[in-house]
Amino acid sequence: MEHDAVRMGQPVLLAYDFDMLRISRFITALKLQRQTGHLICFDFQKEALLLYCGDAVTISTIDLAKFERTFFLIDNKKHWISLIALPILIFTLLYAGGYLAQFLINYQSWSAAGNTPEMEPLRPFLPEHFLPASLLLPYSRTAYTEFFYAS
Repeated sequence: MEHDAVRMGQPVLLAYDFDMLRISRFITALKLQRQTGHLICFDFQKEALLLYCGDAVTISTIDLAKFERTFFLIDNKKHWISLIALPILIFTLLYAGGYLAQFLINYQSWSAAGNTPEMEPLRPFLPEHFLPASLLLPYSRTAYTEFFYAS
């Protein structure tokens, strides 16, 4: 027999999802074995299940309003705000962490090639290079050098 639990020797079925095929199998098995069972459902489902199941089961109900308040935290607006802000914060932290990690990796490979900050000559800032340079993604130093100093 398909059931979710046993209470005082009676099979118990969680019927709050109102899966009628499963409920039908449960009731049929109870009638074939001449047993009684127990259903747990939401309060608004009780009347329909009593009509369908008859005397084969006893029914306990879950108050839907209490369930929604507890499960979905409907009354607390701070929780909704944090649920909206949390993905934005996570995205920002991951993006900044990835940006920093990529900078450190590029700096390591640049240093491993024998370069040091003292070896780099100072180049004058040219205003005509500002706009194209601001459009480049600063992921690597090679993009900048290839764009401006390609021969």
